[in-house]
Amino acid sequence: MSRLWRVVMVAGAVLGAFVLYEVVTSFVAYTADAYVRSDLVAVAPEVTGRIVAVHVRDNQTVRRDDPLITIDPVPFQIVVAQRQAEINEAQAHVAADRVGRGPAASGGIRADLRECDTRSCQRPGGQFGRLAPGLRPGQR
Repeated sequence: MSRLWRVVMVAGAVLGAFVLYEVVTSFVAYTADAYVRSDLVAVAPEVTGRIVAVHVRDNQTVRRDDPLITIDPVPFQIVVAQRQAEINEAQAHVAADRVGRGPAASGGIRADLRECDTRSCQRPGGQFGRLAPGLRPGQR
């Protein structure tokens, strides 16, 4: 009987392991093709900012492109206004250079360069400006 008893014990252990596997996998999400259906989805913003309005309630079903929250637009509007001011300033400089610094006004450039030599006319960051054609550094 000991042989029959061993066969029953091995069969019982295999059956017990199978039942335990089925119970555990019924609570754990597992799939061979990597698709798992979920009712909860994590949401992460693409920008940072203060939330001024929430457009959904708890457990509300949402669709694609539904607004969830509103982020305070003021910091972004300030940055846009600053960049636009920089663009306008650069365009004004370009227009002034085209009008006042053309080939007919090269004497003005030469006069500016005569007032300073390259050691004292440095731009921020230590780089020297361009010299007018025919002028050398330190030429007066």
